[in-house]
Amino acid sequence: MQANPVDTFLQEADDSLAEIEATALSLIGFRAFHTIKGSGSMFGFDDVAAFTHHVETLLDQVREGTVRVSVELTNVILAAADQIKLLLQAAQGGSPVNAPSQEALLARVRQLSKPAREFVIVAEESPASEDHTPEDRIKVWNIHFRPDPSMLSRGGNPVLLFRDLRKLGECVIEGHADDLPALAEMQTDVC
Repeated sequence: MQANPVDTFLQEADDSLAEIEATALSLIGFRAFHTIKGSGSMFGFDDVAAFTHHVETLLDQVREGTVRVSVELTNVILAAADQIKLLLQAAQGGSPVNAPSQEALLARVRQLSKPAREFVIVAEESPASEDHTPEDRIKVWNIHFRPDPSMLSRGGNPVLLFRDLRKLGECVIEGHADDLPALAEMQTDVC
């Protein structure tokens, strides 16, 4: 007797959710979310796939180093696994999912998906003088750049950023060495 593919997916999803819960603290559950999203979509579990897509995007950002691992991240991953269970139960005729609760969880996912800011940019207009009209004012940008330590190991190159900024106009770069480790402790792949 041949197994029903939908039943197989549901069993895989259940196994994957158990894996997510078991590995959330070490964040090895990336692949399980991907499997649930892909298989869920293939078998018509569109709500599951749509929800899981947001979580997978967040975990991709963690893997890329743009979102940091935190207790809140772990809590959101565990809550997402619970939400997927509820979505799967609802898809099989169980109780409908609490939409406001799911939206609140997605809001937490979206909030965490905003990578830590590496730039703080402030625009200031130069004051108009007697010789210049307000239209002649130029914008002066103060950019405070604090690169993520993993920037170099992820292929980032701050020199290219500075080169591109210089193409836009006058560029003054001022370094701050407050947080630099001793020379003997520096690592070539840590920015």
